[in-house]
Amino acid sequence: MIRSTGGVNLRQVFLLLLVFGAGYDLKCQIAPSFTSVSIAKGEVQRRSDDQSDIPDLGRISYYSLYADIGVNAASGFSWADAFDNPQVGLTVLGSSFSSPSIDYMLGLLAFIAKDYPLFSSPVFCYYHAGWGITYTGKVFDRETNYTNESVSTHLNASTDVRVGLGVSLSENWKVRVGGALFHSSNVGVKKPNYGINQYNLMLGLNYQFRKDGSLLEVKESPLPKQEFMITGHIAPRQIAYQDPYLLVWDVNAEYNRILNRVIRAGFGMALMDDGIAYEHKKYFKPVEGENYEPLKFSETLSFGTHLNLELCFNRLSVVGQLGYYWWHPYRAIQESPTLPEVYANYMEYHNEHYIYNRIGYRYRLRSGLVISLIGKTQLFKIQFTELGIGYSF
Repeated sequence: MIRSTGGVNLRQVFLLLLVFGAGYDLKCQIAPSFTSVSIAKGEVQRRSDDQSDIPDLGRISYYSLYADIGVNAASGFSWADAFDNPQVGLTVLGSSFSSPSIDYMLGLLAFIAKDYPLFSSPVFCYYHAGWGITYTGKVFDRETNYTNESVSTHLNASTDVRVGLGVSLSENWKVRVGGALFHSSNVGVKKPNYGINQYNLMLGLNYQFRKDGSLLEVKESPLPKQEFMITGHIAPRQIAYQDPYLLVWDVNAEYNRILNRVIRAGFGMALMDDGIAYEHKKYFKPVEGENYEPLKFSETLSFGTHLNLELCFNRLSVVGQLGYYWWHPYRAIQESPTLPEVYANYMEYHNEHYIYNRIGYRYRLRSGLVISLIGKTQLFKIQFTELGIGYSF
């Protein structure tokens, strides 16, 4: 069971690395150019799993306060023009929940945002997308806090997406109103992990107190136009609440090509062991009178192919993959003539395992080494977060 090594909590180390990746290339100046404060009110809703014996947390209300501070990206980042010269910075937030099972949440997120004037008027529309880390006051505990099935770790990865309209009152002041979606969960490092999903109505006030300097000269990417990459990943995975942690792994081979300064696309293949042997041992117990044997090691491996898309911030990139399993143990299990009938519904549920995807970060060193931190999902349901190292040539 993966819990700690020398007093270090490995689950929290994975989360901190994930947030470090989000903010690594955000080299904001000490003197920021704008700040804004927003208030929000909404509800949190969580639907229970029909097979869970944990009571539903249900729908609760909350109040949130957001403080944004940042710069215009064009004044400090050579990639800014490829994203229409947005604003970048940090968001500090705090939320107070009506349910004592959650209590409060504090967060720090890196963001990218942009205002678009409408019809040459003071009115504008905007978007805001942030990613970072939050601290939740109270978490799931089987004995003392069993109704909070949404989060089971204090530290969680979070995403903040906002859209809306605003009015420029003067050269320095703006008022904004809009809606937002906010998600917080622990990227699969501990169960239960249904996540906190907030639906916000927001009102904000923005103040521009410094003009940025001249735009930076655009630089070409230092990376080659095309690459072949071999990467290996390992990760801790917990199948279900109170299960031990497993060490799972995969090996990826990819071909990628730079389409322009910030977009890299390609395709790849993956061979992986995602812990199905443990699931098989736990859920597929032999039935008396049936000739039914556990899976061998070679039968627990999966093989799939995927499309790869990356947004590149110089050597740091945000990567997304969407793939399909051509070879997966669940297919062989389903086709087995000795499969006990009592497992039919369980196998039907696991049809979703034929689609997988990943989202996370990569950093390419000058030596050709590649470091990655990626969340692994199946049919967009998070399973675990994996740390990888590879070589690009």
